[in-house]
Amino acid sequence: MNRNYCGIEYDSSQQLNCGLDYPECKDKRNFGWESEKSTDVVLIDTSEDDENSSIEAEALYAVKRIKALMTDENPYYVYDTDLSDYRRIQYGDIAILTRTLTGWADTFVNVLLDNDIPAMAETAQQYFKVREIKVLISLLTCIDNPMQDIPMASVLLSYFGGFTEDELAMLRVYGKNASKTDKLFIKQIKAVKESGDAALKELSYKCGSFLDKLAALRKKSRLMTIYDLLWDIVYNTGYYDYVGTMPAGKKEAVKHRCTS
Repeated sequence: MNRNYCGIEYDSSQQLNCGLDYPECKDKRNFGWESEKSTDVVLIDTSEDDENSSIEAEALYAVKRIKALMTDENPYYVYDTDLSDYRRIQYGDIAILTRTLTGWADTFVNVLLDNDIPAMAETAQQYFKVREIKVLISLLTCIDNPMQDIPMASVLLSYFGGFTEDELAMLRVYGKNASKTDKLFIKQIKAVKESGDAALKELSYKCGSFLDKLAALRKKSRLMTIYDLLWDIVYNTGYYDYVGTMPAGKKEAVKHRCTS
C-alpha cells in the first residue's frame, strides 16, 4: 500500500496497532482461551438456492452462532473497559461484516429479527425497510389518501387497525356484498359498519372504531405539521410502548424517537 496506488503511505503513522492489553481470565469462556482463538471457515451448500435464499442461509448460520454465544449452558464473556472486568456478552457486542450492504443488510436484519435477535443496519435504505417504520409510512399514506388499498391493508393488519387476517378476509367478502360493486377497503369498511347485520356485529364495531381513529388523524393532519402529527401517532396511541415490547423493541423505539 503506497501513495501512488491508493493515495496514502502506509507507514507507522497509518498502521493499526493493538491498543489494549486484556487481562487473562481462565474461569470464564472468552476470546483469550486457546480454543476460542481459531478462525472457522464454514461452507454452506447453496447450489440449489437462488441469491436471496443463499443470503438467508448465511444469515441463519449467523443466528446459530449468535445463539451459541448467548447460551446459558456455556456463556461467553467479553472484557468491558468501563467495568474493568469481564461480563456476559450482549447482542450489542456482536457485529456482522458482509461483502456489501446492498441486498445483504436487509435480509440479515430480517432473519435475525425473525429469530428474536435484536439487529439493525446503519443504512438509509434499511431504515425505511424496518417493519415498524413501514407501518408508519402506510398509515401516513392512508391519512393522506384512504383510497389506496395496499397501504390500507397494511394498516388494518397492524397495531393501528387491529384486524386479523381472517377478519380482513371477512371484510373483503361481506364488504364487497354490502357495497355492491366497490372494491376499495375504505368503502367496504364503511359498508360493513353500516350494514346492521347481527352476524357482523363484532366486525362492524371494529370497523367503526377504525374509521373514528382515521377520521381523527385526518383532521389533525390538516392542523398539525408532519413532525407534530408523527409525534402524536407514535406517543399518544401507545405505539411507542407497543414497539418496545417486541424483539429488538428498545432499538426500534429509539428509531421512532428519531423519526418523530
